[in-house]
Parts: sequence; structure tokens; C-alpha cells
Amino acid sequence: MAEPTAHTEAPAGKHAFPPFEAQHFPSQLLWLTLTFILLYVLMSRIALPRIASIFAERSKRIADDLAAAHGFNKRLESELNARLAAAERSIAATRTAAMGNVGSIAKETATAIVERLIGTAPAEREVAAAIGEVGKR
Repeated sequence: MAEPTAHTEAPAGKHAFPPFEAQHFPSQLLWLTLTFILLYVLMSRIALPRIASIFAERSKRIADDLAAAHGFNKRLESELNARLAAAERSIAATRTAAMGNVGSIAKETATAIVERLIGTAPAEREVAAAIGEVGKR
């Protein structure tokens, strides 16, 4: 018996691998066609509609969440604007009150400094006139 010379040859007296034998091709093609058709029908009628419904539901949920977030953003923005306006009013009122006190604090401070320097307190109208002149500059 002769040994095969290539790896693709079958040893003498043995048959080739059955799927590669030409006599099995028609049945293999038939089963391939039936399997393909069955898988195609299963995919088109069952799997793909389920996947499409999942995608549609997910898209709807994302759109609803974005709309809700947009609504919350508008509400939060209006609340923050209201708080900001209230804070600005409070700051303006505090600034006005502080600026009103600046004159009296300046008079008291000037009177105390002059009294400390010369030993007697100056007249209140002189201190007010001096502070008024400085405030005009």
C-alpha cells in the first residue's frame, strides 16, 4: 500500500470526510436552505420586533426624562433668580443702612481724634462741615 504524498489526500482504502463528498451536497444544501429560512422567519417575526419595541421604549423614556429635566431646569432657574433678586435687595438695603451710618461714624471718629489731639472736643457743626467738604471731593 502506498502512503499519501499530500495532507489533502485520504489514505488508501479510506473515504474522505463526509461533508466534503459530492454525494452529500444536495442534502447539505437542502438543510442549509431550510435552516436559513427558519432563522430568517424567527428573526423577522420574533426577535427583531422585540428589539425594535425595546429601542422605541428606551427612546421614549429618554425623551420623557429629558423633558422632565428641562422642566426642572426652568423651575430651578426661576427659583434661583428669585433668591438672587432677594439677596440683591438685602445687600442694597444693608449698603444703604451702612452708608447712612458712615456719616455719624465719621463725625464720632473725627470728634474723638480732634479731642485727643487738642484736648477739647470741637463743635458738632464744625465737624459736620468738615466731613461735608471731604465728602464732596
